[in-house]
Amino acid sequence: TASGAALAPRPNGVQAASTGGFTGEVPSSMAELVRSTASGELRLLDERRRLQAEVRELQKELTWATSVALDWCPDDSAAEKVRLRGAAQRAEAKVSSQLEATATRERELEQELR
Repeated sequence: TASGAALAPRPNGVQAASTGGFTGEVPSSMAELVRSTASGELRLLDERRRLQAEVRELQKELTWATSVALDWCPDDSAAEKVRLRGAAQRAEAKVSSQLEATATRERELEQELR
């Protein structure tokens, strides 16, 4: 090479520059970068879990509020009760589906990080 470093063959067939006195600073920097990135990803996963717990609590409150609204809805408002019940069921199904998809993705990410 132009810098005087020889190309050393690697087992995978890739040629790598050999600098003789190289101390391995780049690999340790790379390892630190990987650790830092993994640590950041784990923090984000923890934050995501915390937010999901909050969503579950809000989901419970929505269910309770819907039940109260249905109980207090006048008897002659059958159509409103059906709409309210349907909206609550759709919201519940959507939230449950999203939470499950997110939990599955988190488990996949955790396996990748290990």
